[in-house]
Amino acid sequence: MEGYIEAISLDDGAIRLTLSPDVAGTVRTSVGQFIEALETGRRPGVLRRRLSNWRLFAHAYPRPKPSRQFRQRHNGWMRESLHASACRIRDAWPDEPTFVLDRAAIADWFAVCGQAQTLYIHRRSPNPLQGSFGHGKAFWLAQVQQYVATAACGHDWQRLLEYDDQQDSQGD
Repeated sequence: MEGYIEAISLDDGAIRLTLSPDVAGTVRTSVGQFIEALETGRRPGVLRRRLSNWRLFAHAYPRPKPSRQFRQRHNGWMRESLHASACRIRDAWPDEPTFVLDRAAIADWFAVCGQAQTLYIHRRSPNPLQGSFGHGKAFWLAQVQQYVATAACGHDWQRLLEYDDQQDSQGD
C-alpha cells in the first residue's frame, strides 16, 4: 500500500489533514470497525474475540486491585466517550480527501486513532504487530495519530510514504 498523509497547522489552531485515498479508506474502515467493536464488545475478524476494558485502557495504577477499582468506576464513561468521538469522525467524514479539524476534532482523531489500534495488535504474540510495520491498519492509525499530534503542536508534517521506494533509496 502506498499512502500519503499531510497535516498542516492553521492560524486558528485547527489542522488541515489530507489523506490519500488508500489511507482514507483504511482509516475510515478502522473507525467503523472500532464503533462496531465498542457497540458489540467484540473485535472484528474471523475469531470475534471480546474487546475487554483491560485491552482498551492501560492500568491506572501499578497494583492490580486499585487498577481494577478504577476500571469499575470509569470504564463506562471512557467507552462512551470513545464511541462518541468515533461517531463524530464517521459522521463528519467529507467526500474529499481533506479534513479541517478544529480543536475538538483534533482530540477526537487523536483518541480514536490511538485506541482503535487495539483492534489489530495481538498483545500476547511475540510480535504484537505481526508484520504490520510499514502497512496495515495499526500502522496507518499510528501514523495519522502522530501527524495530528505533531501538527497540533504547531509543526507541519508532509510525507509521501512509499514503502517500496524507501527500500530502493536505502540501497543506493
